[in-house]
Amino acid sequence: MDAQAGLTFPEMRLILDPPQSGSWNMAVDEMLLLAAQVNKQAVLRLYQWNPATLSLGYFQSYEEAQNHECAQQVPWLRRSTGGGALLHDQELTYSLIFPSQYLASQQISHVYDLVHKSLIDTLQQFDIQATTANAKQTSDDQQNSFLCFQRRCPCDVVLRDFKIAGSAQRRCRNYVLQHGSILTGQSVFAPDLPGIHELSNSDMNADTLQSVWVPNLRKLFDTVFIEKPLTDEEKRATTALQDSKFKADTWNMKR
Repeated sequence: MDAQAGLTFPEMRLILDPPQSGSWNMAVDEMLLLAAQVNKQAVLRLYQWNPATLSLGYFQSYEEAQNHECAQQVPWLRRSTGGGALLHDQELTYSLIFPSQYLASQQISHVYDLVHKSLIDTLQQFDIQATTANAKQTSDDQQNSFLCFQRRCPCDVVLRDFKIAGSAQRRCRNYVLQHGSILTGQSVFAPDLPGIHELSNSDMNADTLQSVWVPNLRKLFDTVFIEKPLTDEEKRATTALQDSKFKADTWNMKR
């Protein structure tokens, strides 16, 4: 992996999950982050969503969601990371869990750039020319938009001036959870947000992107992927988190 990031792993656990509900997906990421404090394991997980789900950023208000059309059409919940709301539908989502004990804050933030550069290089294999965003060209109104994909920051990935990928981090003790969304196609619930499929006039979908991106991520991390689905014990822990947190009004309506 890029030496500037200070991250090297002899091996990483790889989890390739089928589409699942929003509460389950968020609970799995939370469970893996908590488990990493004990098993000291770096993890890469790629997954999709069924049904389409709206996730609020950690700091967004419940009232703001209630006034937005998306929240009236699909199930919604609150993420544990910040940023704007995400409409998860035609997309590939990743979560990356890695140790941060010996990393400076700048090195941790640099992981955004590394993963997004890998995505850009992967899309070039399909002759799709994505780039990083130019946040200076973004208006204040865009930065305050309810939906994350109507916002911009310098590390975001754009295609034909539309944001197609963004990531966020949550730091917990000596580990970091970084997760991100890649908009592979336009959702009927967010018609103003075209995805890679529409912007490139290609047959791109989440499965196609995953099949090519995974080998490139292995090279990026300079590691061996050990593919291992969730164990029964991990599924029980996930269900407990799903019920106590991501399905609970005390969490979802806390702001």
